[in-house]
Amino acid sequence: MESPSNKSSLLGLVPVLALVVIIVVGYFLIAPSISALSDTENKIATSEANIKQYQNRIDTLTSLQTQVNQNADILKKISLAYPSNDQMPEILVQIENMARTSNLGVNTIQPTKSSTDLIVPINLSIQGDYIGFKAFLTKMENNIRTMNVKSINLSSSVKKDEGSMVNATLNMEIVKAGGVK
Repeated sequence: MESPSNKSSLLGLVPVLALVVIIVVGYFLIAPSISALSDTENKIATSEANIKQYQNRIDTLTSLQTQVNQNADILKKISLAYPSNDQMPEILVQIENMARTSNLGVNTIQPTKSSTDLIVPINLSIQGDYIGFKAFLTKMENNIRTMNVKSINLSSSVKKDEGSMVNATLNMEIVKAGGVK
């Protein structure tokens, strides 16, 4: 038979053993859950950082879109000033209209070959009075398109009905898109 002191010491061990069993079982059951929670917290932190980066990118793109919208007017003017190849018939008509509104007659207007794709040389022959010629040059100077007059040859003639006439041959260049640095 066991002595009462052995029984009491065994009874004292039972709560300690129960506590140890609870701790061991808790460790093996709860520790993986704690580890999984820690991993989930790390994933959440990474996702939040990614969301913040994406939001910064969205804000940057929104700001850039606003700038583009604000500068649309400037971009439209630039596209008018520096035409593409597709606009050359329109430009030739524009030059002819500037001459006609300056009371000049257009004898010839001819684009020529260029050594570069950035400019289009144009030979223009016009006829009219000096005031009209001066008005034409002013219109070219004030035009939104970049037109460089490379040379001008002037001659005069007198016609009975029309008086003194100026005959001018202009060698000029139109700067195209991509020609501006």
